[in-house]
Amino acid sequence: EEYRVVKQTADHVELAAELAEGLAILTSYTLAEDQLDVSHQVTNHSKRAQTIAPITHPEWAFKSFGDETIIRLRQGKSWHEMPLNPDQRKSRDLDFTGKSMPAGQWQAISAVAPLVLEESFDAREVAQTRLSFGGWGNLNLELHFKPKQLKPGQSAMYRLAWTVKPREP
Repeated sequence: EEYRVVKQTADHVELAAELAEGLAILTSYTLAEDQLDVSHQVTNHSKRAQTIAPITHPEWAFKSFGDETIIRLRQGKSWHEMPLNPDQRKSRDLDFTGKSMPAGQWQAISAVAPLVLEESFDAREVAQTRLSFGGWGNLNLELHFKPKQLKPGQSAMYRLAWTVKPREP
């Protein structure tokens, strides 16, 4: 799909795309005080019901994180920590589902820059999360949303937020 800018200000941009199947996507990025709020609205403009299961897959420059990066997954009220690449692999895919899936929040704590990247989302809408990196030079934190059926004219909204904050010493 090809996106076009439909609205833009100093702290907000909206991008729209029309898909061949009669679906339309409106993606909004809003820079708030300390985070980037992202929303994806999918609307069914066709004459038949359609099932959607969006995947968000933002990519971050891996060189800003490094092999020794720590990944934190929110598990209830506590955090579960794990090394990103303890075996020094060239690529890695980690899938989290069910009880292993983050409860609405996860973080990448950089080993090479003094930063923490955090994603927040509504875990009730997500079926699976995937963390991956590889030879393309990016760290990818994906959300695989649960399938949802849209009747003609119906829309679904998906929201998430990204925060970049200083790493604690």
